Amino acid sequence: MGVAPTLGTACPSLPPEGANPPWGGPAVDSVAPTLGTSSAALPPEGARPAWGGPAPVVAVAPTLVAARPLFQTIAVIAYPRISNLDEFQPLKNIPGVRLLWVRSPVELAGLVPGRDWIVLPGSKHTSGDLAWLRAQGLAASVAAFAGQGGAVLGICGGLQMLGEALIDPHGIDGNAPGLGLLTLVTVFEVDKTVRHTQARFGPVRGLWAGLSGVTVSGYEIHHGHTQQAGLAQASELAQPAMPDGLAWQNPAGNVLGLYLHGLFEDPAALQALFDPGGTQALPTLDAVFDGLADYIGRYFEPDFLAGLIQPSCPSASATESL
Repeated sequence: MGVAPTLGTACPSLPPEGANPPWGGPAVDSVAPTLGTSSAALPPEGARPAWGGPAPVVAVAPTLVAARPLFQTIAVIAYPRISNLDEFQPLKNIPGVRLLWVRSPVELAGLVPGRDWIVLPGSKHTSGDLAWLRAQGLAASVAAFAGQGGAVLGICGGLQMLGEALIDPHGIDGNAPGLGLLTLVTVFEVDKTVRHTQARFGPVRGLWAGLSGVTVSGYEIHHGHTQQAGLAQASELAQPAMPDGLAWQNPAGNVLGLYLHGLFEDPAALQALFDPGGTQALPTLDAVFDGLADYIGRYFEPDFLAGLIQPSCPSASATESL
């Protein structure tokens, strides 16, 4: 990668690869740190970068996560037709949290009930991924973890899997028995729900109690609706955790299912789940982008970024032919 030419109508030739740029630091290629979980290659926090400005605050977020002691693992089941993976990326920036993608029961063996979570994410084919869970032995592992009081969260298709059964009268997804962790039945419908949604959690018990009364924004994208199965004893019935059947919880308080995507992208939800005392500013995606924009505004020359996306200069041969 070379150095961008000076803005203007002229197109000077680029300096040789590795040449020092005009602002006095090393070549651009040698400045950018390698991203990853290791912080060994990065300068000390607060050190001035080679090009003379102060260290950008946003650039060290991955390093801060890696440097802090681990206190929680969030294991997301990565079934073959998993959907909406991006909504879990903010978890990678939560101090002390390890995001683990799981495809076998062995990877769940070290989880600690009462501390760690298992997440059943969205699915593009709920009954098919539910069959895969059983074939891999993961369905039994999830049920055993929940039976020990471990936190299990189901999102959209994951919520549907947590129930007693999937009923498909229109041939949309397929009939299947659920995991039986919530006394719910999902009936698939022809019309698909696709909408942005803002909703408020009602009273939430147990491991998810921090979400009580929190208003979150997200989106729904699913077939069918989920409702009480109606066959269990009253003491075993799933309880609504949001209006309109958007979220449900088991009586013990450790299993929660919701249709709303984007829980971990909502700053209020992140604060409630990971820092209820408000002792630290959690690195939400909006905060990272705001910090990056502030840094560029303070330390980049005006119109520098615009110059990087201007069309390339015509080649010498093309100029001579004009």
